[in-house]
Amino acid sequence: MEKYSYSKLTLFESCKYAYFLKYYMNVREKGNSLSDYGRFVHSLLENYYTKKIAKNELVDMYMYEYKAYVKKPIIFNFGENSHKDFSLKYYQKGLEYFKNFVGFDEMGYEIVSAEKKFTVSRNDDYCFEGIIDLILKKNDDYIVVDHKSSNPYNADDLEEKIKQLYIYSEAIKGIYGKYPKNLIYNFFNAQTIKKYEFDNDALIDTMLWADEIVHDIRTTKNENNKFYCFTLCGYKDNCIIGS
Repeated sequence: MEKYSYSKLTLFESCKYAYFLKYYMNVREKGNSLSDYGRFVHSLLENYYTKKIAKNELVDMYMYEYKAYVKKPIIFNFGENSHKDFSLKYYQKGLEYFKNFVGFDEMGYEIVSAEKKFTVSRNDDYCFEGIIDLILKKNDDYIVVDHKSSNPYNADDLEEKIKQLYIYSEAIKGIYGKYPKNLIYNFFNAQTIKKYEFDNDALIDTMLWADEIVHDIRTTKNENNKFYCFTLCGYKDNCIIGS
């Protein structure tokens, strides 16, 4: 059965050519420092929530290991002769986050799982797969947490981005037999937590969106976003637009 992650579906939406290169031509994706930074903070949070490191070790681990993970400057490119270096800003924001760190376990939540891998069927037609950053429990209710380096989403962005958490909600239902009560974003750079009530209508909308994208992938019916093309896309060196 075909497997689709949220990132796989949104890659197709962002650039069909990048999708073709990755999933049909097996061209290896080129990473970027922004992604490296996010993975680094994720790894520290995973190690904390799996009790591999203590809270009082987080700051030292962050400072000691930062350059091993984030080896190149974090530069945002918007096109020819349009770029800005955010390296120092990101480093300082991450450092402040861990200096002020308060874990969800300190907020009264039970830690159920960190970096939970899942595969769950969608109408016996295809599967969702992914990794949930953190699963919490409180008063017999499950909560999904996603760690993000970005600023808190505005209303328009939230409508699109929260689809990821509704795909995760399907996994929670498949694993634990019930949907989560809340969906939480941990915007660690902004030191902000945003909590949303689970909404069944939003779940249905997300499933229909995923069905439509899968249909488009299968039938393959190119719009371009400059910031995505020049900064985030791992295939920009293979594309006349990104390069």
